[in-house]
Amino acid sequence: MSPGNGPPSGRAARIMLCIWAAFAAASVALGLERESSLDDSSVILAAVARLVIFLACAASVLTWINRAQRNVRALGATEMMVSPGLAVGWFFIPLGNLVMPFLAMRELWKASTNPRDWQLVPQPIMLPVWWTLWIASNVAEIVAFRLTSEPDAEAVRVGETVAAGADLLSMGAALALAWIIAGVAKRQAAVRIEGVFD
Repeated sequence: MSPGNGPPSGRAARIMLCIWAAFAAASVALGLERESSLDDSSVILAAVARLVIFLACAASVLTWINRAQRNVRALGATEMMVSPGLAVGWFFIPLGNLVMPFLAMRELWKASTNPRDWQLVPQPIMLPVWWTLWIASNVAEIVAFRLTSEPDAEAVRVGETVAAGADLLSMGAALALAWIIAGVAKRQAAVRIEGVFD
Protein backbone atom coordinates (compact mmCIF):
# COMPACT_ATOMS: atom_id res chain seq x y z
CA MET A 1 0.00 0.00 0.00
CA SER A 2 1.39 3.43 -0.85
CA PRO A 3 1.99 5.89 2.01
CA GLY A 4 -0.72 8.24 0.73
CA ASN A 5 -3.38 5.58 1.11
CA GLY A 6 -3.02 4.81 4.81
CA PRO A 7 -6.03 4.59 7.08
CA PRO A 8 -7.74 7.95 7.48
CA SER A 9 -7.81 7.79 11.28
CA GLY A 10 -6.03 11.15 11.79
CA ARG A 11 -8.32 12.82 9.29
CA ALA A 12 -11.30 11.02 10.77
CA ALA A 13 -10.47 12.50 14.17
CA ARG A 14 -10.29 16.02 12.69
CA ILE A 15 -13.56 15.50 10.83
CA MET A 16 -15.26 14.35 14.00
CA LEU A 17 -14.03 17.54 15.70
CA CYS A 18 -15.48 19.52 12.79
CA ILE A 19 -18.79 17.68 13.11
CA TRP A 20 -18.91 18.47 16.83
CA ALA A 21 -18.22 22.15 16.02
CA ALA A 22 -21.10 22.09 13.53
CA PHE A 23 -23.27 20.45 16.17
CA ALA A 24 -22.37 23.20 18.65
CA ALA A 25 -22.96 25.94 16.07
CA ALA A 26 -26.37 24.50 15.22
CA SER A 27 -27.24 24.38 18.92
CA VAL A 28 -26.23 28.01 19.41
CA ALA A 29 -28.11 29.10 16.29
CA LEU A 30 -31.18 27.19 17.43
CA GLY A 31 -31.04 28.94 20.80
CA LEU A 32 -30.54 32.37 19.24
CA GLU A 33 -33.43 31.89 16.85
CA ARG A 34 -35.69 31.20 19.82
CA GLU A 35 -34.63 34.37 21.68
CA SER A 36 -36.96 37.18 20.71
CA SER A 37 -34.91 39.78 22.62
CA LEU A 38 -31.84 39.39 20.41
CA ASP A 39 -31.40 41.78 17.52
CA ASP A 40 -31.26 40.49 13.98
CA SER A 41 -27.48 41.01 13.71
CA SER A 42 -26.84 38.30 16.34
CA VAL A 43 -28.96 35.81 14.47
CA ILE A 44 -27.34 36.73 11.15
CA LEU A 45 -23.83 36.46 12.63
CA ALA A 46 -24.68 33.03 14.08
CA ALA A 47 -26.10 31.92 10.71
CA VAL A 48 -22.96 33.06 8.86
CA ALA A 49 -20.70 31.30 11.37
CA ARG A 50 -22.81 28.17 11.03
CA LEU A 51 -22.57 28.31 7.23
CA VAL A 52 -18.77 28.68 7.33
CA ILE A 53 -18.48 25.71 9.72
CA PHE A 54 -20.85 23.65 7.57
CA LEU A 55 -18.84 24.35 4.40
CA ALA A 56 -15.56 23.49 6.14
CA CYS A 57 -17.08 20.25 7.46
CA ALA A 58 -18.57 19.38 4.07
CA ALA A 59 -15.20 19.84 2.35
CA SER A 60 -13.48 17.74 5.02
CA VAL A 61 -16.07 14.96 4.89
CA LEU A 62 -16.06 14.80 1.09
CA THR A 63 -12.26 14.67 1.03
CA TRP A 64 -12.34 11.92 3.65
CA ILE A 65 -14.93 9.91 1.66
CA ASN A 66 -12.71 10.03 -1.43
CA ARG A 67 -9.63 9.00 0.55
CA ALA A 68 -11.43 6.20 2.41
CA GLN A 69 -12.81 4.89 -0.89
CA ARG A 70 -9.27 4.81 -2.34
CA ASN A 71 -7.96 3.14 0.83
CA VAL A 72 -10.48 0.34 0.70
CA ARG A 73 -9.47 -0.49 -2.85
CA ALA A 74 -5.82 -0.53 -1.78
CA LEU A 75 -6.86 -2.98 0.96
CA GLY A 76 -8.16 -5.38 -1.71
CA ALA A 77 -11.80 -4.47 -2.34
CA THR A 78 -12.90 -5.04 -5.92
CA GLU A 79 -16.12 -4.87 -7.94
CA MET A 80 -17.38 -1.81 -6.11
CA MET A 81 -20.20 0.01 -7.87
CA VAL A 82 -19.18 3.57 -6.97
CA SER A 83 -15.72 4.97 -7.75
CA PRO A 84 -13.92 7.24 -5.24
CA GLY A 85 -14.62 10.29 -7.40
CA LEU A 86 -18.30 9.51 -7.83
CA ALA A 87 -18.66 8.74 -4.12
CA VAL A 88 -18.15 12.50 -3.76
CA GLY A 89 -19.69 13.60 -7.05
CA TRP A 90 -23.05 11.95 -6.42
CA PHE A 91 -23.72 14.47 -3.64
CA PHE A 92 -23.99 17.14 -6.37
CA ILE A 93 -25.93 15.29 -9.08
CA PRO A 94 -29.69 16.00 -8.91
CA LEU A 95 -31.91 12.98 -8.24
CA GLY A 96 -28.87 10.71 -8.01
CA ASN A 97 -27.99 12.56 -4.81
CA LEU A 98 -31.08 11.09 -3.17
CA VAL A 99 -29.71 7.51 -3.24
CA MET A 100 -26.18 7.16 -4.58
CA PRO A 101 -24.25 8.78 -1.69
CA PHE A 102 -25.96 6.34 0.66
CA LEU A 103 -25.04 3.39 -1.57
CA ALA A 104 -21.44 4.62 -1.76
CA MET A 105 -21.19 4.89 2.03
CA ARG A 106 -22.78 1.46 2.45
CA GLU A 107 -20.21 -0.06 0.09
CA LEU A 108 -17.45 1.79 1.93
CA TRP A 109 -18.56 0.44 5.31
CA LYS A 110 -18.90 -3.12 4.08
CA ALA A 111 -15.62 -3.13 2.14
CA SER A 112 -13.79 -1.59 5.11
CA THR A 113 -15.04 -4.45 7.28
CA ASN A 114 -13.97 -7.22 4.88
CA PRO A 115 -12.36 -6.02 1.63
CA ARG A 116 -12.30 -9.43 -0.07
CA ASP A 117 -15.90 -10.48 0.64
CA TRP A 118 -17.51 -7.10 1.28
CA GLN A 119 -20.78 -8.00 -0.48
CA LEU A 120 -21.55 -10.50 2.31
CA VAL A 121 -21.10 -8.01 5.17
CA PRO A 122 -24.37 -6.73 6.68
CA GLN A 123 -24.85 -2.99 6.93
CA PRO A 124 -25.25 -1.39 10.34
CA ILE A 125 -28.57 0.27 11.14
CA MET A 126 -26.77 3.58 11.58
CA LEU A 127 -26.26 3.93 7.79
CA PRO A 128 -29.97 4.18 6.89
CA VAL A 129 -30.56 6.23 10.07
CA TRP A 130 -27.91 8.74 8.94
CA TRP A 131 -29.26 8.96 5.42
CA THR A 132 -32.90 9.26 6.51
CA LEU A 133 -32.02 12.07 8.93
CA TRP A 134 -29.93 13.81 6.25
CA ILE A 135 -32.70 13.70 3.61
CA ALA A 136 -35.38 14.67 6.15
CA SER A 137 -33.33 17.65 7.36
CA ASN A 138 -32.88 18.88 3.79
CA VAL A 139 -36.58 18.54 3.00
CA ALA A 140 -37.48 20.34 6.23
CA GLU A 141 -35.03 23.17 5.37
CA ILE A 142 -36.71 23.65 1.98
CA VAL A 143 -40.17 23.69 3.57
CA ALA A 144 -38.99 26.12 6.27
CA PHE A 145 -37.44 28.45 3.67
CA ARG A 146 -40.64 28.54 1.65
CA LEU A 147 -42.81 29.15 4.71
CA THR A 148 -40.61 31.92 6.11
CA SER A 149 -40.66 33.63 2.70
CA GLU A 150 -44.45 34.02 2.89
CA PRO A 151 -45.96 37.39 3.86
CA ASP A 152 -48.33 35.66 6.32
CA ALA A 153 -47.13 35.90 9.95
CA GLU A 154 -48.60 32.49 10.83
CA ALA A 155 -46.74 30.83 7.93
CA VAL A 156 -43.51 32.47 9.12
CA ARG A 157 -44.08 31.19 12.67
CA VAL A 158 -44.69 27.66 11.36
CA GLY A 159 -41.63 28.00 9.11
CA GLU A 160 -39.47 28.92 12.11
CA THR A 161 -40.71 25.84 13.95
CA VAL A 162 -40.00 23.65 10.93
CA ALA A 163 -36.51 25.22 10.70
CA ALA A 164 -35.87 24.29 14.33
CA GLY A 165 -36.97 20.72 13.55
CA ALA A 166 -34.64 20.71 10.52
CA ASP A 167 -31.78 21.78 12.82
CA LEU A 168 -32.50 18.88 15.17
CA LEU A 169 -32.63 16.43 12.26
CA SER A 170 -29.37 17.83 10.93
CA MET A 171 -27.70 17.42 14.32
CA GLY A 172 -28.88 13.80 14.45
CA ALA A 173 -27.48 13.20 10.97
CA ALA A 174 -24.15 14.73 12.03
CA LEU A 175 -23.93 12.44 15.06
CA ALA A 176 -24.75 9.39 12.95
CA LEU A 177 -22.14 10.43 10.36
CA ALA A 178 -19.53 10.81 13.11
CA TRP A 179 -20.29 7.24 14.21
CA ILE A 180 -19.96 5.98 10.62
CA ILE A 181 -16.66 7.80 10.02
CA ALA A 182 -15.20 6.46 13.26
CA GLY A 183 -16.35 2.94 12.35
CA VAL A 184 -14.88 3.02 8.84
CA ALA A 185 -11.56 4.44 10.10
CA LYS A 186 -11.37 1.80 12.82
CA ARG A 187 -12.14 -1.02 10.38
CA GLN A 188 -9.63 0.14 7.80
CA ALA A 189 -6.94 0.47 10.45
CA ALA A 190 -7.72 -3.03 11.78
CA VAL A 191 -7.49 -4.59 8.32
CA ARG A 192 -4.18 -2.83 7.66
CA ILE A 193 -2.68 -3.75 11.05
CA GLU A 194 -3.76 -7.41 10.82
CA GLY A 195 -2.15 -7.64 7.39
CA VAL A 196 -4.86 -10.11 6.46
CA PHE A 197 -4.70 -9.17 2.80
CA ASP A 198 -0.93 -8.85 2.26
